[in-house]
Amino acid sequence: NKSQPQNETELQELVSRAFEAHTKGFLTEARGRYLQLLDYFPEVPVLHYNLGLICYEEAEYKKAMDSFTLAARFNPHDLDIIFNLALCQKKTGDLEGALDTFKRVLEEDLEAVDTLYNLAGCYRELHRYAEAIETYLRLLQVDPDHPSANNNLAFIYHLTGDKKRALSHYARVLEINP
Repeated sequence: NKSQPQNETELQELVSRAFEAHTKGFLTEARGRYLQLLDYFPEVPVLHYNLGLICYEEAEYKKAMDSFTLAARFNPHDLDIIFNLALCQKKTGDLEGALDTFKRVLEEDLEAVDTLYNLAGCYRELHRYAEAIETYLRLLQVDPDHPSANNNLAFIYHLTGDKKRALSHYARVLEINP
């Protein structure tokens, strides 16, 4: 283990090498560099965030969630951190937690399409179809050509016996993506 950076230049070099390794896809190297930096600077949210991204890319969702949780503790208003935390909650099966976390993002950004889509997906997976329908419709107000939202909405309408609306949304999917 290397000693703590002695000056600003050494610190910038460590950070630069970590970001470069991450950008180039050298995830093991980047992880090690982020962990080294976190030993020195445990309260820097971007380091926890980037470590979370690596864990997520490597399908280590629990570890990613832990990193995003720490990043959010130090920067609770960063919507990207909160969104990624919710994705991890969803991946680890904590759908109720993911619902609450996605809703936190929507408090700040009412038209966040990816957040609306994932929130609706959580409702769908929990068989809370009325809330899923409402959320998909809200998403489609922002992005009427969202093929997956139209498709999922058609599927839920089909499941709940509303064949007319199901057909309408399936037709829309075909219009968008013939």
